[in-house]
Amino acid sequence: MDKDILPLEERVKKLEQEVEQLRGLLESHIRKHGFPPPIHPDPTKPSKKPFEPGHPDVGPPKEY
Repeated sequence: MDKDILPLEERVKKLEQEVEQLRGLLESHIRKHGFPPPIHPDPTKPSKKPFEPGHPDVGPPKEY
């Protein structure tokens, strides 16, 4: 049973080292370039752009 556990512990150590390496790369990139813009804008903040309507063929709903 110890033979099965040891490779798992080694894998965990390797993954933890990889996580630390990637964390360091990410932190240095953020320090150098700043945070990237969010993929989805924050809905609580007002839009900086004027309202852009959707597709030109799509209008507001018609009242019947």
